[in-house]
Amino acid sequence: MIRIISTLALVWFSSTSLFALTNGYWSYYIAPWNGGAHIFGYTGPSGIVNVPDQLDGNPVYGMGGLGEFVFTNATVTSLNIGTNLSEIFPYVISNQTNLININVDIKNTNISSVDGVLFSRSNSYLLAYPRAKSSLSYIIPSTVQIIGDWAFSQNSYLTNIIIPNSVTNVGRFAFGGLINLKSIEIPNSITEISEEMFKESGLTNLNIPSSIKKIGINAFCSCKGLTNIIIPNSVTNIESWSFQDCRNLKSIFVPNSVMQIGGWAFCGNTSLTNFIIPESITRLYDGTFNGCTSLSKITFPRYFTRLGGANFDGCSNLNQVYVLSSGPNYGPSPSELPDKAIFNYLPNATGWLSYDFSTRTTALILPKINDFKNVKSNSASKLSLTFLSFPGLNYSVQKSFDLGSWSYQTNIFGDGAEKTYIEESTNTRVFYRVLQQ
Repeated sequence: MIRIISTLALVWFSSTSLFALTNGYWSYYIAPWNGGAHIFGYTGPSGIVNVPDQLDGNPVYGMGGLGEFVFTNATVTSLNIGTNLSEIFPYVISNQTNLININVDIKNTNISSVDGVLFSRSNSYLLAYPRAKSSLSYIIPSTVQIIGDWAFSQNSYLTNIIIPNSVTNVGRFAFGGLINLKSIEIPNSITEISEEMFKESGLTNLNIPSSIKKIGINAFCSCKGLTNIIIPNSVTNIESWSFQDCRNLKSIFVPNSVMQIGGWAFCGNTSLTNFIIPESITRLYDGTFNGCTSLSKITFPRYFTRLGGANFDGCSNLNQVYVLSSGPNYGPSPSELPDKAIFNYLPNATGWLSYDFSTRTTALILPKINDFKNVKSNSASKLSLTFLSFPGLNYSVQKSFDLGSWSYQTNIFGDGAEKTYIEESTNTRVFYRVLQQ
């Protein structure tokens, strides 16, 4: 079966250049793990290329390495492989922008080709689909169990791919860069969306099956055709950068099954307007919503405790923050969010506490009152606290410079209307709170 050459082998060869050999157009070395010739360079003509079965009497077992490109200076349209080759680096084929067809000698006992597509001999491992193969759709054979790294990457023709239930594993960047891919059927036999699996693809429709447990790093990065995503409640982990730069993604539903959302997971999603952090999440890592310029509303769950840095940088339209807990007790203070952000708290919340206070002149610690309360900071020089009062209740506005001692400012009598307290501030950082009497 085809084998990916280890990093160790690359290090060994790159530091031992005396093993480099040439024969005509071909550069190779003798691989220490199998004693055969391993091709790493080609200087011949473009077009149809025939990979030799042997070089200087050494059987050719492998191809790729030292950057993996082999055909750097040639444009290969058809690749003919003989009887011995069994080891190929993924980039050798995926880097060939004009490759239409791959043919393997039927006597090769390690790999095979079907309709110009490269497989393992048993057809259980799909290794490579040529970048310039012009079919618009492809049905992966039901014999396939594994789809290799970069297998379909950067083909510019495919619009639809059907994956059979026999497939259990899909490699890195397997469907990455398929700019015209609009839809793909993912079977329940697959349990993980692998790293960069659909990165920079043209997907517009996606149904994530209930078998998926993890969405890998950069899995849907720069999928600019996606507009709505529903993540099933089988998923427990959304890794870093998984939906980064999906610029037309307007909504994404994340269920309570998700226990972790990685850093920068949704950054750069400039069309996203609303996000509800699921109940299962207790912290966000750095940059989760960084650059989400259309984000106007976000909801923090009941048990949320920790907020990473740079989460809302560039979220200039964020104006409604719903906090179903008392707020994070570690991380940036509310004053790091846009000035126009209004904070809405549930009854009996103690407010957003922070040990990492910003350098801005005005920061806020919010009150205990018996309904949602809104607090907004208009600017660094002028503070405005707005909250909904209840008839017959008194509210005390208090002020602090160190969060230790609080001084009384004024008393507000509740009548069921929205109340606003405004005070000009100095250049000293100051904190305010409203307490129900």
